[in-house]
Amino acid sequence: MLRGLLVAGAIALTMTGLGLARAQAASPTTASVVGGGVLGIGGITFGTFHVSARSGPNGDSGSIGFRETSPDTPVQFWDVDVRCLNVVGNTAFATGVIVKASAGSIPGVGGFAGFLLKDGGNASTAPVDGFTTTFGVADTNPATACRSIDGPYFSFTNVAQGDILISSP
Repeated sequence: MLRGLLVAGAIALTMTGLGLARAQAASPTTASVVGGGVLGIGGITFGTFHVSARSGPNGDSGSIGFRETSPDTPVQFWDVDVRCLNVVGNTAFATGVIVKASAGSIPGVGGFAGFLLKDGGNASTAPVDGFTTTFGVADTNPATACRSIDGPYFSFTNVAQGDILISSP
Protein backbone atom coordinates (compact mmCIF):
# COMPACT_ATOMS: atom_id res chain seq x y z
CA MET A 1 0.00 0.00 0.00
CA LEU A 2 2.76 2.43 1.00
CA ARG A 3 4.77 1.54 -2.10
CA GLY A 4 1.71 2.25 -4.29
CA LEU A 5 1.26 5.64 -2.65
CA LEU A 6 4.92 6.48 -3.16
CA VAL A 7 4.75 5.51 -6.84
CA ALA A 8 1.54 7.51 -7.33
CA GLY A 9 3.14 10.50 -5.58
CA ALA A 10 6.24 10.28 -7.75
CA ILE A 11 4.14 10.15 -10.92
CA ALA A 12 2.06 13.14 -9.80
CA LEU A 13 5.18 15.15 -8.98
CA THR A 14 6.75 14.23 -12.31
CA MET A 15 3.62 15.26 -14.23
CA THR A 16 3.40 18.52 -12.31
CA GLY A 17 7.06 19.19 -12.98
CA LEU A 18 6.50 18.62 -16.70
CA GLY A 19 3.43 20.86 -16.71
CA LEU A 20 1.19 17.98 -17.79
CA ALA A 21 -1.12 17.64 -14.80
CA ARG A 22 -4.56 18.79 -15.94
CA ALA A 23 -6.92 17.34 -13.38
CA GLN A 24 -7.00 15.52 -10.09
CA ALA A 25 -5.79 11.96 -10.61
CA ALA A 26 -8.62 9.50 -11.13
CA SER A 27 -9.04 6.59 -8.76
CA PRO A 28 -8.78 3.08 -10.25
CA THR A 29 -12.60 2.80 -10.39
CA THR A 30 -13.14 6.19 -11.98
CA ALA A 31 -13.21 7.07 -15.68
CA SER A 32 -12.77 10.67 -16.70
CA VAL A 33 -12.43 13.04 -19.61
CA VAL A 34 -10.95 16.52 -19.33
CA GLY A 35 -9.81 19.05 -21.86
CA GLY A 36 -10.71 21.89 -24.09
CA GLY A 37 -9.72 23.61 -27.23
CA VAL A 38 -10.48 25.06 -30.62
CA LEU A 39 -12.24 22.99 -33.26
CA GLY A 40 -11.23 23.49 -36.84
CA ILE A 41 -9.27 22.43 -39.86
CA GLY A 42 -7.35 24.25 -42.54
CA GLY A 43 -7.31 27.48 -40.56
CA ILE A 44 -11.12 27.62 -40.31
CA THR A 45 -12.48 27.64 -36.75
CA PHE A 46 -15.81 25.90 -36.12
CA GLY A 47 -16.07 26.32 -32.38
CA THR A 48 -14.54 25.97 -28.94
CA PHE A 49 -15.24 23.55 -26.11
CA HIS A 50 -14.30 22.57 -22.59
CA VAL A 51 -15.04 19.32 -20.77
CA SER A 52 -14.58 17.95 -17.26
CA ALA A 53 -16.55 14.78 -16.53
CA ARG A 54 -16.20 11.70 -14.31
CA SER A 55 -17.87 8.33 -13.99
CA GLY A 56 -17.42 6.33 -10.81
CA PRO A 57 -19.04 4.35 -8.03
CA ASN A 58 -20.99 7.40 -6.83
CA GLY A 59 -22.41 8.19 -10.27
CA ASP A 60 -21.53 10.38 -13.22
CA SER A 61 -21.05 14.13 -13.14
CA GLY A 62 -19.35 17.06 -14.78
CA SER A 63 -19.86 19.76 -17.34
CA ILE A 64 -19.31 20.40 -21.01
CA GLY A 65 -19.43 23.75 -22.75
CA PHE A 66 -19.62 24.12 -26.52
CA ARG A 67 -19.57 27.35 -28.50
CA GLU A 68 -20.29 27.09 -32.22
CA THR A 69 -18.52 29.77 -34.24
CA SER A 70 -18.88 28.51 -37.80
CA PRO A 71 -18.25 31.23 -40.38
CA ASP A 72 -21.70 30.78 -41.96
CA THR A 73 -23.90 30.60 -38.83
CA PRO A 74 -24.66 32.88 -35.87
CA VAL A 75 -22.64 32.14 -32.72
CA GLN A 76 -24.48 29.72 -30.44
CA PHE A 77 -23.47 28.13 -27.14
CA TRP A 78 -24.59 25.33 -24.86
CA ASP A 79 -23.54 24.51 -21.27
CA VAL A 80 -24.41 20.95 -20.32
CA ASP A 81 -24.67 19.24 -16.93
CA VAL A 82 -23.20 15.75 -17.57
CA ARG A 83 -25.42 12.97 -16.25
CA CYS A 84 -23.84 9.97 -18.01
CA LEU A 85 -20.25 9.22 -19.10
CA ASN A 86 -19.16 6.07 -20.91
CA VAL A 87 -15.47 5.53 -21.66
CA VAL A 88 -14.43 2.80 -24.08
CA GLY A 89 -10.72 2.77 -24.86
CA ASN A 90 -9.73 6.20 -26.15
CA THR A 91 -13.32 7.31 -26.80
CA ALA A 92 -15.82 8.85 -24.39
CA PHE A 93 -19.54 9.47 -24.87
CA ALA A 94 -21.11 11.98 -22.47
CA THR A 95 -24.78 12.93 -22.29
CA GLY A 96 -26.63 15.44 -20.19
CA VAL A 97 -29.10 18.25 -19.82
CA ILE A 98 -28.58 21.74 -21.25
CA VAL A 99 -28.51 24.21 -18.35
CA LYS A 100 -27.60 27.34 -20.31
CA ALA A 101 -27.89 28.17 -24.01
CA SER A 102 -27.78 31.17 -26.29
CA ALA A 103 -31.09 32.70 -27.33
CA GLY A 104 -32.65 30.76 -30.18
CA SER A 105 -30.44 27.69 -29.72
CA ILE A 106 -32.10 24.42 -30.61
CA PRO A 107 -32.28 22.53 -28.36
CA GLY A 108 -32.52 25.07 -25.60
CA VAL A 109 -32.35 24.96 -21.82
CA GLY A 110 -33.72 21.67 -20.48
CA GLY A 111 -32.95 19.88 -23.75
CA PHE A 112 -30.78 16.83 -24.25
CA ALA A 113 -27.21 16.88 -25.59
CA GLY A 114 -24.57 14.27 -26.29
CA PHE A 115 -20.87 14.59 -27.00
CA LEU A 116 -18.49 12.04 -28.48
CA LEU A 117 -14.82 12.71 -27.69
CA LYS A 118 -11.63 10.99 -28.85
CA ASP A 119 -8.19 11.07 -27.24
CA GLY A 120 -5.70 10.39 -30.01
CA GLY A 121 -2.60 10.90 -27.91
CA ASN A 122 0.00 13.61 -28.18
CA ALA A 123 -0.45 16.33 -30.75
CA SER A 124 1.22 16.03 -34.13
CA THR A 125 0.78 17.53 -37.56
CA ALA A 126 -2.13 15.17 -38.32
CA PRO A 127 -5.57 15.38 -36.65
CA VAL A 128 -5.28 13.63 -33.30
CA ASP A 129 -8.12 14.39 -30.90
CA GLY A 130 -11.74 14.62 -32.00
CA PHE A 131 -15.00 16.14 -30.75
CA THR A 132 -18.55 15.96 -32.04
CA THR A 133 -22.02 16.80 -30.78
CA THR A 134 -25.33 15.07 -31.25
CA PHE A 135 -28.82 16.05 -30.32
CA GLY A 136 -30.57 12.97 -31.69
CA VAL A 137 -29.98 9.63 -29.98
CA ALA A 138 -32.36 6.75 -29.49
CA ASP A 139 -32.28 6.97 -25.68
CA THR A 140 -33.04 10.54 -24.60
CA ASN A 141 -32.71 9.84 -20.88
CA PRO A 142 -29.50 11.76 -20.12
CA ALA A 143 -28.74 9.46 -17.17
CA THR A 144 -28.53 6.31 -19.34
CA ALA A 145 -28.10 7.43 -22.95
CA CYS A 146 -24.31 7.23 -22.93
CA ARG A 147 -24.31 3.52 -22.16
CA SER A 148 -24.97 2.57 -25.78
CA ILE A 149 -23.42 4.53 -28.59
CA ASP A 150 -26.13 4.18 -31.24
CA GLY A 151 -27.06 7.64 -32.42
CA PRO A 152 -26.70 9.54 -35.71
CA TYR A 153 -23.25 10.97 -35.08
CA PHE A 154 -21.31 13.28 -37.29
CA SER A 155 -17.67 12.68 -38.08
CA PHE A 156 -15.21 13.97 -35.51
CA THR A 157 -14.17 17.58 -35.80
CA ASN A 158 -10.45 17.99 -35.35
CA VAL A 159 -9.21 19.62 -32.14
CA ALA A 160 -6.92 22.11 -33.88
CA GLN A 161 -5.63 23.64 -30.64
CA GLY A 162 -5.99 22.09 -27.20
CA ASP A 163 -6.24 18.57 -25.93
CA ILE A 164 -8.63 15.87 -24.75
CA LEU A 165 -7.38 13.51 -22.04
CA ILE A 166 -9.42 10.36 -21.40
CA SER A 167 -8.61 7.94 -18.59
CA SER A 168 -10.32 4.74 -17.53
CA PRO A 169 -9.78 2.06 -14.89
